[in-house]
Amino acid sequence: EPAAPLATRATVVRLEPEQPGGRTQQVERVIVRHSDQIDQLFAALAAAQGEFGDVEKTLEVTVESRRTGGKYAYSYETLADVLRATRPALSKQGLALMQFPFTGQASLTLRTMLGHKSGQWLYSDLSARLDGADPQSIGSAITYLRRYDLKAILGIAADDEDDDGARASHPAAPQPAQRKSQQP
Repeated sequence: EPAAPLATRATVVRLEPEQPGGRTQQVERVIVRHSDQIDQLFAALAAAQGEFGDVEKTLEVTVESRRTGGKYAYSYETLADVLRATRPALSKQGLALMQFPFTGQASLTLRTMLGHKSGQWLYSDLSARLDGADPQSIGSAITYLRRYDLKAILGIAADDEDDDGARASHPAAPQPAQRKSQQP
């Protein structure tokens, strides 16, 4: 008896640049996997999206440029803020969210799975390079990926001020984050 396929998958197909010898090769990359049927899951997700609360940005960080000495500040939402705004609607619609981190040699991959009470499910993986192997670096990377992958799988759009990822990649010395309620 042949084994059943693990999951249906959506793919992105792109052409790689010409390889030595003049050949262009096609590369397939899996972007999401899901159960054979997902109609009930999508109906529940659509209903939940209509009920999501606003995601409040409760943290503010000030960054000082090492190169120029200039400072700027921005606010962002935490993982807890995103969960607080979405969990009640997800639960009401019979949706469960699970996230599983696993590491590579110098990377971290997070699998975010959305399941429906019908047994339908989908998941996607998001990976990032690790800057360090200490527990704090790994924990920080897990939290960062959890927040972004959660927003992606739930269809929560970032507003035009949501650039902590871009700013975090610039060399600067961030000041400790404070809750907005602790700001002067």
